[in-house]
Amino acid sequence: ATLGVYLFDDENSLTREGSSLYSTDSAPTLNEGQSKVAQGALERSNVASIREITNMIKVQRAYTGNSSFIENLYQLQEDAVRRIASQV
Repeated sequence: ATLGVYLFDDENSLTREGSSLYSTDSAPTLNEGQSKVAQGALERSNVASIREITNMIKVQRAYTGNSSFIENLYQLQEDAVRRIASQV
C-alpha cells in the first residue's frame, strides 16, 4: 500500500468532517520526497477516550430518561382508557 502525504495551499479552507477527517474543495498537492513516515512507530490516537466515555454515559442517561417518560405516558393512556371504559 502507498501512503500519500499532501499539502494544502490554504489550511483554513479545510472543513472538519469528523475527529480526524477533513475535506476541501481545492485540489491538494502531493508532497513528494519531502516527508518521512516512520514504519512501525507507535501511532497515537487523537480520540479523547475519557471524554467519549462521558459522552456515552450522557447519551445512555438521556435514552433511559426518554424511555421512562414514554413508558409513563403509555401508562397514563392506559389509565385514561380504563377510566373512560368503566364509566360507559
